[in-house]
Amino acid sequence: MSGAHARWFEADSGQAVVYRVDPAGDNALGADATLAAVDGALAAWTNVAGASIRLERGSAAAPAPLRCDGVSQLVFNDPFREIPDPVACSGVLALGGFCTTSATDVVNGTTFYRITEGNVTFNNGFGACSFWNQANLAEVTTHEVGHTIGIGHSSENDNEPDPVLKDATMYYRAHFDGRGAAVHADDMAAVRFIYPGATDPGVPDQDGDGVADAEDNCPGMANASQIDTDGDGEGDLCDPCPLIAGPAGDTACAPIFVSHLMVTLGTRSRLVWQGSIDLPDSVTTTAARALLVNAGGVVIDTAMGGALRGGGRLPSRLRYRSDQALITLRRTRGGTYRARIVVRHPHLSMAGAPVMSASLQFGATAFTSSLSCTEMHGGRRVRCRG
Repeated sequence: MSGAHARWFEADSGQAVVYRVDPAGDNALGADATLAAVDGALAAWTNVAGASIRLERGSAAAPAPLRCDGVSQLVFNDPFREIPDPVACSGVLALGGFCTTSATDVVNGTTFYRITEGNVTFNNGFGACSFWNQANLAEVTTHEVGHTIGIGHSSENDNEPDPVLKDATMYYRAHFDGRGAAVHADDMAAVRFIYPGATDPGVPDQDGDGVADAEDNCPGMANASQIDTDGDGEGDLCDPCPLIAGPAGDTACAPIFVSHLMVTLGTRSRLVWQGSIDLPDSVTTTAARALLVNAGGVVIDTAMGGALRGGGRLPSRLRYRSDQALITLRRTRGGTYRARIVVRHPHLSMAGAPVMSASLQFGATAFTSSLSCTEMHGGRRVRCRG
């Protein structure tokens, strides 16, 4: 199974790429849910405007190992024990790849080998895990099928600063945010590059947020509100450092580690956001700012004073309070600070892409992370993870 630049030449003549599918499907979800996930994944890539690739499900076929045997196939439950078993619901979800010949062509200035076969094998052992459902199987299938048509990972960086790359279905970790069989902005750009259509797709608004690409400050991610906190022309959802303007902002923000957020909606709505930061002793701690922005607009933007101190090492605990929010920092044994931000009555809308830009600032030192969000309990709660 090859990892070189490769593509299906069939797309150039309008022929479909056909995958045969293990008729048993996933053991836990059953054949019907499995085939629905497969069909959704194939349609997600086929329906990208401006791309020429067409993918179809063919007849059923008995499972075969991950090898180049001339048959493109999707196999479930890892019947040949080719993937390590998961441990505590963690591990490799599936493996996907392709086989090539020595024939090449050049598309968009890149030399590609000819793909002759694409295969995916899904692991076993996830059936009892709380996240294993049809929507998440569809996401995994879309990702792995992407590999079989020549698309690599958008990023393999845990702290990827570009939210468009992190939001891609081809990001190296599953999102499991309810997206199911969906391709996002970077995925669509990749498939259009490898399989350009005969004509310009003519889509002036690729993220579908109602703002034309030529005028959109974040054309790869829906953000109808066009929030641009630092005024540098790059919308917060695409800005690697929303609190510091210009080229310096591209690298000025430090990451927020293990960032996660939970919102409870209703008459007493409440937001709790936690993460870890490396706060240097030299930082000015007399003022703090917390900023959360999603596609619906500003969730919270609050500046607050407090945490006065003398020179020398930072104290082990810092607190900042405003009318709406409380920021608490506690130093851990490792020297990092654990940040906890509690907000009352946040202005939260989940309209558009389920991505949130999260930033903190202490003095002139800024931190940021990008969170993927999903609604829970009938929309009464929202959970976001970095």
